[in-house]
Amino acid sequence: MKKWKAKNNPIPDKTDTLKMKEFMRLKYVVKQFAEESEEESSDSEAERRKKKKKKDRKKKKVAKKAASTSSEEEAAAAGGGREEQK
Repeated sequence: MKKWKAKNNPIPDKTDTLKMKEFMRLKYVVKQFAEESEEESSDSEAERRKKKKKKDRKKKKVAKKAASTSSEEEAAAAGGGREEQK
């Protein structure tokens, strides 16, 4: 609550439910008192999309590699069993 000032927005008494609800809405929903993070303010929407696409591509690549590795292991295990039977 970096931007919060007790003088401007005092924390209401817990018995006053209407004021308490409004304070909670401002604090958690509107985030009126929150400090803007550097990451959010410095990246444009286009930059965030590019980063997300890059991250998604990397995840797919890792998943594909893991799937091919497990397929190779299964093939080797199946092939190894055949040689022992001969």
